[in-house]
Amino acid sequence: MVTCCPPSPPTAPLAGGDVRTDLTAAALLDALPNQMCILDASGRVVAVNAAWRSFAAENGHCGGTFVGARYLTICDSTEGAEAGDARVVAAGLRGVLQGRLPVFEHVYPCHAPGRPRWFRMQASRLDDGLVIQHVPATDPARAESDLTQILSYIAHELRTPLGAIAGYSDLLLHAPDSVTPDMRTRFTSTIRDSSLYLSGLIEDMMDLARSQQQNQTLILNEAPCSLADVLAAACDMVTALAAAHGVELRPDALADAAPSAVVLADSRRLTQVAVNLLSNAIKFSPRGAEVRCRLRSTRCDGMVLEVADRGPGIAAEEIPVALSPYGRTASARTTGAPGLGLGLPLSKALVELHGGSLEIASDVGHGTTVTVSLPAWRSQAAAAASAGALAGATAAGA
Repeated sequence: MVTCCPPSPPTAPLAGGDVRTDLTAAALLDALPNQMCILDASGRVVAVNAAWRSFAAENGHCGGTFVGARYLTICDSTEGAEAGDARVVAAGLRGVLQGRLPVFEHVYPCHAPGRPRWFRMQASRLDDGLVIQHVPATDPARAESDLTQILSYIAHELRTPLGAIAGYSDLLLHAPDSVTPDMRTRFTSTIRDSSLYLSGLIEDMMDLARSQQQNQTLILNEAPCSLADVLAAACDMVTALAAAHGVELRPDALADAAPSAVVLADSRRLTQVAVNLLSNAIKFSPRGAEVRCRLRSTRCDGMVLEVADRGPGIAAEEIPVALSPYGRTASARTTGAPGLGLGLPLSKALVELHGGSLEIASDVGHGTTVTVSLPAWRSQAAAAASAGALAGATAAGA
């Protein structure tokens, strides 16, 4: 690929300045992690950075001095499988140089031996010339396939609650005489539950999207809260789900953990995490199995929440899939368990927002344990906040 350039350090002044300025500019360019190349107004290469030279060497594009070469001429003369991308790049770069385009982007393949790779070229004006950078990208065909799969999961997940809402609403509207009072209560309850489910699903999707965008963050409403109370509330919320799946829910010694399990945190978000983990464990457990959850403190006064099941387990290579947005593991696809693959990645994002970590340990055929760890400073901050509140109340009383 023409964008994989031979490795050579800058040999011409970057800006026509003194040697010290040029060395400083070269050092700054080399410090950037993405592959960078600077062209002058004629399309001649002025400089490439260390990342560009390293990538070029890795792909065998060596031999000769590249600084001073006419980049656009190289693109125009490229032949073979890369010719199509090279022509698109040449046309785009000329468009930016001539002022017809503000910026230019193009996704192209530049595979290493035995390792397919895709990059996104981004070019923009720099004085009279151009600055070009290459950042890792996703294979467009794979991205399209992934999007199709995600949309399929979403459609499947929405179909059941929407069907219930439409079906029961139709009966209530068009056949009211055939609906008994008990049926009316059941239908309206199902419509409400389905609506709340859809609302929660959409909120989870939006939360996950916000957690992945650099310019948006989820907001934590922090206050001292009991993790034992959080976990007890989560267990109450999934009791009906556990009964429907024939699974026994076993919260271990929550009362014993309560005194030391107070942290400064967003209790609603942590309850959301616990509900997600318990729901997953229940959905993937066979009938008659147990799902156990417990709290414990670490030696450094941090707090740990563990949820363990005896389901099919997750292969080591599929754990990253389970933690990726909309990821569906082999066991999820095989069992047909409902869900969009939102629970684990969203839970991980919420835990990390608290400064903690979420880890999965699994043994295929024997079950999975998910461990949530919260740092010690959250316990210490809660203790300090409680002490401050007590001191304030005492002073007010005096």
